[in-house]
Amino acid sequence: MHHNHQNHDHSKSQGHSHSHSHSHSHSHSHDHDHDHTHTHTHAPQTDRDRIKKIIDHWLKHNNDHINNYKQWAEKASNENLPEVSSLLIEVAEMSQAMNEKFHKALTILE
Repeated sequence: MHHNHQNHDHSKSQGHSHSHSHSHSHSHSHDHDHDHTHTHTHAPQTDRDRIKKIIDHWLKHNNDHINNYKQWAEKASNENLPEVSSLLIEVAEMSQAMNEKFHKALTILE
């Protein structure tokens, strides 16, 4: 069911869209001076806004995945599958590293 999440970068992301005020709170004042470069009069949102929104969405989505990977790593460990558990923990750590890059991108976009 996750295959279509990149098309929905607004508030439809099941319940984890409430805690994103940190990335939007003080960023709107200087984003709109780029509007003159776009001819899309029907869309007040710039590509810059969309980039911020989709990165914010990926970050939250990744957090959900990270928690899931860790839970299943524990289950694999309980099933006496240490290699599987270890791989899932590595995946969780890689996802965490991705999130750090998303965070960095968002701070640039602030």
